[in-house]
Amino acid sequence: MGLVTLAALAKRGANIIALSPYPLSHPLPSLLLPLIRSTTNNENIFAEHCDLSSATSIRKFCTTFLTGNDTRIDALVLAHEYPSIGRIWFFGGQARKEKEQRENTTREDTSLASFLLITLLLPALLVAPVERDIRVISVVNPFYAAALPTF
Repeated sequence: MGLVTLAALAKRGANIIALSPYPLSHPLPSLLLPLIRSTTNNENIFAEHCDLSSATSIRKFCTTFLTGNDTRIDALVLAHEYPSIGRIWFFGGQARKEKEQRENTTREDTSLASFLLITLLLPALLVAPVERDIRVISVVNPFYAAALPTF
């Protein structure tokens, strides 16, 4: 979902900083970014290393961004919370409880990552001109509201 959104914004000429949980030398960002740049004819696509499961990594990215020359933000697209959180297959007893606990921990961690990222970027968001609309978009699973804990 994040790649589709990134490509669609790039086709429209957006300046993008994508956050990668992998180091920029890793094959995933080092191959994907040039590919998206060439297919969308947009050279304004960049990546920064930021592991959203680590508060230290989020703080480091935000500090680096806010101390840079260009701190303009027009939108934040949070697509890291998208993975399915509902259960299709059920396990019995202890295995089910452990799976539920892992899902709850993952859901809480991703929500806290979004909160921390937005909170730390507030200085850049608050100095934006009044006439400029800033969008904060959080992509969630379309089945989230319909997920049933049990049958």
